[in-house]
Amino acid sequence: MRLNYLESPEFYEVSILVNILFLSTVNGKLDEGMRNVATHIGKSLQRENHVFYVQLKDLTGILKNLPRANSILICARADKKLYYLVRLLSLFQPTSIILVQKPFQSFIDLNNKHPLNCKFFTISLDDIQAIKSEKKFKIDVGIDFQRFKPCTDITNFELKRKLGFDTNKCLVLHVGHCSTGRRVEMLCEFPSSKFERVLISSGMFEDSAIHKALEEAGVHIISGYIPNIEEYYQAADVYFFPTCSGDYVISVPLSVMEALACGTPVVAYDKLNGLKEIHVRKPQSVRFIRDNESVSDAALNVMRYKSEETLLDNPASWDSIADFVGKELNNRW
Repeated sequence: MRLNYLESPEFYEVSILVNILFLSTVNGKLDEGMRNVATHIGKSLQRENHVFYVQLKDLTGILKNLPRANSILICARADKKLYYLVRLLSLFQPTSIILVQKPFQSFIDLNNKHPLNCKFFTISLDDIQAIKSEKKFKIDVGIDFQRFKPCTDITNFELKRKLGFDTNKCLVLHVGHCSTGRRVEMLCEFPSSKFERVLISSGMFEDSAIHKALEEAGVHIISGYIPNIEEYYQAADVYFFPTCSGDYVISVPLSVMEALACGTPVVAYDKLNGLKEIHVRKPQSVRFIRDNESVSDAALNVMRYKSEETLLDNPASWDSIADFVGKELNNRW
């Protein structure tokens, strides 16, 4: 097996790839993990290429645009349907898949029996291990350095006050869907006497019972797309990531990366392997806990690592990742 890495945020020289047919859900909104990754990579690819987008379920649109494509890039969770689609499309043009979640077992079984003639880009080594292929590439999750950056202690205090939070309490933040399986109800475990609990919910896939429980516990819920989301990451003392299953989140959650980029330490459960692949400057800035451990104790312990410098070690930009992907799309081996 050959596994190739994008090892640093350096730019790669790429030949212009005239037309890339990009199959994913890209609509200009950054309110969901997979869409966020696809949007950033697609936008960066447009610097050197012609990129046109078609929804994955739009078979008519795919067939209509296929003749003008000389490469196909797909960002989607790999399941049985995707296997057969890739098998078909690869007969016409070189096809590649960006994996941001662990593939379904049905996809793995089909591919390992009859390997696809395609390239795989993955944000997590754990997701790619079981896939039989000689064309596997590890890429990072990118960061918009202009937005997601640390602030000073003074600015942190001012942001808390500006956003309407108690400056005398530890501010714990989670950004994501208020849905079943995400376990955002665990925010209720933080006592209100010591913590400001904040959930920024996308408004998608919302579970009304969970929403009600959080409201009754006094958790601040902010719904919808927040254009100044970086201010909440900067104001937070701790970022809390309660999700334990890769069925509900992408394998390396963007919200965790963005919090760390803003100098905010993280408390997370130890069951999501992709989180352990994030490179941080100080291991203590990410505290992994088990179900029987106190979330509030963990938060009070890790908040001391709130930093005026990024907590990520050698993070990559979206442009550097897209340059690497574009280079490999143009490499026809």
